[in-house]
Amino acid sequence: MRSRAGAVVGVGAVVIVVAAVVALLLDQRELAFTNGVAPGEEVVRLKPQLNACQRNVQVLAPFATIRLATDSHHRPGPLLRLTVLERRSGRVLGGGTVPAGYVTRLDAPQDQISGFVGRVKAKRAIDVCVTNVGGQAVALGGTLESRPENSDLTAGIRRARPVPGNLALSFLKPKPSSLLAELPAALRRAALFHPSFVGAWTFWVLAALLAVVVPLLLARAVTAVGDEGTGPAPPDA
Repeated sequence: MRSRAGAVVGVGAVVIVVAAVVALLLDQRELAFTNGVAPGEEVVRLKPQLNACQRNVQVLAPFATIRLATDSHHRPGPLLRLTVLERRSGRVLGGGTVPAGYVTRLDAPQDQISGFVGRVKAKRAIDVCVTNVGGQAVALGGTLESRPENSDLTAGIRRARPVPGNLALSFLKPKPSSLLAELPAALRRAALFHPSFVGAWTFWVLAALLAVVVPLLLARAVTAVGDEGTGPAPPDA
């Protein structure tokens, strides 16, 4: 009885671990990072030939596509040109376009539009510029609230001027990756907030212990319950 209960628990633990690994593999993520701004309101009304640049954006992970929050005001939106510049030197790191014809609203997150700009490496500061090269205006969304942790926003046709607020920008990976593939990076980031004697290896050890020790304890508990149920019968009266 004890060996049978232990075998059942062991098989169940293996099934749970395999299912968890499969779930992590199937969970594909395309988001690299955001600039932490929600697309709650209209920040810039981008008229034809107008240029808006979000300055000094910190690149936290490699990306290849930029997602914007826009409002086309119930009309097909204009062609937009995206340019990524290195903050310090002004060198062009990437660029692309968002095709015209989108119909978007700021209160509909699924309406956000994206443009491929080419692969941009991490650990640098960039400026992201959006230029309306179409024939009608479109609104760019974000927040009008001034946030010191966010970058500066400028807009203009020839001579840029400061604009209050920040655009909502999302940066997508060159190709989607599974949650399992992101686990090592997540553990390394978690290790940043630790005492000096703790590293990323500590979290791997804890995960391994969790995967092994918990099933063993569960098996022991089940077998203990089985032993109690098969104890000697009470004597007849």
